[in-house]
Amino acid sequence: MLHLDIWAQTQDVGLALIQSGGATSSVNITSNNGVWSSVDIALSDFTGVDLSKIFQMKFYGFNGANADGTLDIYLDNMYFYTGSPLNIDKNNILNVNLYPSPAQNELTISAKNTIESATIYNVLGRKVQSYTVNATSKKLDISSLSTGIYILKYTVDSVVGSMKFIKE
Repeated sequence: MLHLDIWAQTQDVGLALIQSGGATSSVNITSNNGVWSSVDIALSDFTGVDLSKIFQMKFYGFNGANADGTLDIYLDNMYFYTGSPLNIDKNNILNVNLYPSPAQNELTISAKNTIESATIYNVLGRKVQSYTVNATSKKLDISSLSTGIYILKYTVDSVVGSMKFIKE
């Protein structure tokens, strides 16, 4: 499976995987106009290419939203994983909770096992704060963050996970 978070000016977005030698396979991505969407795509949807020979991914819009016919697309939190997104709460596998969201000055992260570290990234992928946790629960000071959407990347038992939260 391929997971990605996408923001696009239009719902008409495509993704092509390009194989060395020129073979390509494309899928349509369902996104929301001007709103971040989480998308999971089965790699089996890409037919006619050898996935072991993929060297490039190309995102494109069907209908340009800008005056010059171009389309703005932003991507975040892109990764490959094994399994089905259905009936699996990846955060519960690690028993991680993040609250409240939206948050104002403090954000609490807790887990059944020891949380080693936590790092906050903005939607552009820039690291904005890092914390050493080494506990099963910690209040994170987020008072210096601007209002917006952020990604908290955490490590529990040497496994890395991520969760979104909103700063008010």
